Amino acid sequence: GLCSCFLNCVFLSRSQTNLTSGEKKFKSQLKELTVYILFLVTLSVVIYGTVTPYQFYYTRSVENLFIDGNNIDTTWHDVQTWDSLWRYLQNTLIDGIYDNKINEKGIYIYNENKLMSLPRLRQLKISNDSCEIPSVFSNVLFNCYSDYSVDEEGTDTLEFSSYYADQSSESKVYNEKLNTRPYSGQLARYGYGGYQQLLSTDKNIS
Repeated sequence: GLCSCFLNCVFLSRSQTNLTSGEKKFKSQLKELTVYILFLVTLSVVIYGTVTPYQFYYTRSVENLFIDGNNIDTTWHDVQTWDSLWRYLQNTLIDGIYDNKINEKGIYIYNENKLMSLPRLRQLKISNDSCEIPSVFSNVLFNCYSDYSVDEEGTDTLEFSSYYADQSSESKVYNEKLNTRPYSGQLARYGYGGYQQLLSTDKNIS
């Protein structure tokens, strides 16, 4: 019937084509189908069985704290310009990290989840000559930035002017490896290196 035809099309192996009995074929295919279903069930249990409601609520709480919470002044999705980025870093990120339990033993998120090391900011940038400027605009445009890729990543030393008038400027040197792993985002895949800034255990210093 229809079920037997489906099994013949999907689960018929090369060794089974030598069988002459249709009943033997059907039983063998049904056995393989049963084993396959058991495999899918076992795989699903292994993947989803380790996820607890506590993990879900904790992940959602951290997202509300740093990404898209209703009580956040500037969410991560609001970051579109340099000004909005600085507002996010100075308000949302810093407040989320340091408005918790901090003592001589370290920083705690939600007063019970300890950070294993100091928070670290990592920046990647595109080289300002990563694309070619047409000769027609060469007198007007001096820098050209292509889409991000590891091959077009800028590695020159950066000079930063201090946000505060009473503090001197500082420079950041590109580091090829920052003890991290490549990360695949929505727009590109990011490599090992970059410019880094370690934050402090003191909110005011950070």
